[in-house]
Amino acid sequence: MSEQPRGLRSRIGPAVVLSVVVPLAALGASLLVRTEQPAVHSADPEATALSRVTLGCPSSRTNATAEVEIASSLAEEDGEVGVDPLTDDQQDLPVRAGAITSTAAAATDGAVVIVGDDTWAPGLLAARLSPSAATSCTEPQPDAWFAGVGARPGHRSVVELVNPDPGPAVVDLTLFAPTGPIDAEGFRGLRVPGRSTIALDLSEQVPRRTELGLHVEVSRGRLAASVWDAADRLGTAPASGDWLAPQAESLTSGILLGLPRGDGTRRLALVNGGDDETRVSLRVVSPESTFAPEGLDEIRVPPQSIRSISIDAVLAPQVRAGALGILVESTGPVAAALQTFVGSDLAPISVGPVIEARGAVLAPPGPKELLVAGAERPGVAVVVSRSADGTELSDERVEIGPDRGVRVKLPDRAMYVSLELERTPVVASVFVHGTDGGSAVLPLHEVRATGLVPAVRPALP
Repeated sequence: MSEQPRGLRSRIGPAVVLSVVVPLAALGASLLVRTEQPAVHSADPEATALSRVTLGCPSSRTNATAEVEIASSLAEEDGEVGVDPLTDDQQDLPVRAGAITSTAAAATDGAVVIVGDDTWAPGLLAARLSPSAATSCTEPQPDAWFAGVGARPGHRSVVELVNPDPGPAVVDLTLFAPTGPIDAEGFRGLRVPGRSTIALDLSEQVPRRTELGLHVEVSRGRLAASVWDAADRLGTAPASGDWLAPQAESLTSGILLGLPRGDGTRRLALVNGGDDETRVSLRVVSPESTFAPEGLDEIRVPPQSIRSISIDAVLAPQVRAGALGILVESTGPVAAALQTFVGSDLAPISVGPVIEARGAVLAPPGPKELLVAGAERPGVAVVVSRSADGTELSDERVEIGPDRGVRVKLPDRAMYVSLELERTPVVASVFVHGTDGGSAVLPLHEVRATGLVPAVRPALP
């Protein structure tokens, strides 16, 4: 065998060996290391019994609503609730199970926060009530939509933001005009100090001749948002006002219940906060059926804008015939409200929330009726009403079904109204016929006995 050349052997030295072996060793070690992250399993929030509920009540705008009425739809024992007027220390107010308690001796006509603990947290209700202007006090929500607010002398809206917590809250207010969003100074990143309220008169802050849409979006803390709407017919009648209930989210289908009878004006406001045009159709809800009225074409709403149109010519004959409300259906999510000015009374109506199992509301004494619509399938509703002292006045079982509404007359003395459902969700409102010719609409809200707690897991190292 021939000998290997000496020059080749001399070139294979330690440096060459290390340059080959070390990378190969590193590659082998990397193959033994698991680089994928361990699977993270998501979990749904868990339901837990409510132990504390906070309700924000806006400032009183009339002498008739200076008091806040408080009750519970679930409490079975007497107890106490906290009444925080924000300008003074919180006070404990004794409350009776089954009855309605007034804050006459414990609160001012400014904004008030009602706090229920333990057994008085589930089913807590509070409201400012009069036959022609009424509103339910609401839990703080991250979003609220208001359609058809005004910013001119003949129609002015006051936005009120109530912060029930010690720490500050931050909110963005977006206004929509027919031509698009309005860049209003100071409306983005607005800071609301702890335990305080801010009221913004839109006619002073952003004067406009047209109707506006409003989106309230809380980015830090908690806020309860409300809108006081006031309008007048210059030279013909005194100004009239009422609260416009918030719509929690924009929807592709919603029902507005409660149509005052009489001569006047009826304008529908539609807010499209999306980036695409949406097309909206309307149907009338009556006790016999839900149908598309003649003479009202599909309504187109441009993106990031509001559309306000008069529907009185179409709707007024249907109201005289007994219509209960209107169904709004659209190709994209919208917020909707109906501004009715009948006689000398303004009665704004928002899209009502869907009730799945049980709803309740407080209402002023006087002539009133419960309106129910939006059933997805045949079902049953049990309507119970009580007087201020807790006396049960009525307990009625009502058949409900799809594509029609139901009207249930309530006793004049009724101030508490509850609705228990079987087999189908619905939308429901109490329509109050004021003795002075005015009216008010109070939507029922779901009675909550539990809350959702998010699942929390240790962070990855």
